[in-house]
Amino acid sequence: EPDIDEAQLKLACTFTSNCTKDVFSQVFQYKINCKILPTNYYLHKYKVLGNNKCSICDSIDTVLHRMWECRIVF
Repeated sequence: EPDIDEAQLKLACTFTSNCTKDVFSQVFQYKINCKILPTNYYLHKYKVLGNNKCSICDSIDTVLHRMWECRIVF
């Protein structure tokens, strides 16, 4: 996962509620922005899962992978 500095993270988390009024979308966006969306990468990092692979294509399961790279999104 690419690292962002603390100022960028704070800015991204601040603007979450300004982008949409739908609460579900706000929560989803907040989880992505604050890097707390429970992907296998993070669940493995915190020892909740045994591996960090995508259950569909066996690539490393990150937010970027889930949203753009995995074959299931096509």
